[in-house]
Amino acid sequence: MFGRWRKNEPAEAAAKGLASLVRSHLPEADGESVRVVTAIASLLAAVAYADRDFSPAEERRVRMELARIHGMTAGGVDAILEVLRREIVHLTTVELPRSTRTLLELGDDELRLE
Repeated sequence: MFGRWRKNEPAEAAAKGLASLVRSHLPEADGESVRVVTAIASLLAAVAYADRDFSPAEERRVRMELARIHGMTAGGVDAILEVLRREIVHLTTVELPRSTRTLLELGDDELRLE
């Protein structure tokens, strides 16, 4: 009976894994900043994968946008992109409402428009 909830653990781990990765590459960031950057990465993936193809051109654009984040290193961008490629279906379906809600709660109008 309870086994059906346990099968969601890998999916939940994917989302937590991205947040943990962002935290490790932005050690000076506070918790809210980590949540915002995680949400941005997920939403960038969702836009890029809207046609169900994460093309090299889309990956380059996501890379460019992630590199604009203050304090983000090239290694951090590479690591985030690796997670996005591996977990893109989960991040762009299950996590999409959470990412949107995070940006709505923690981002101002200027951040959301950018």
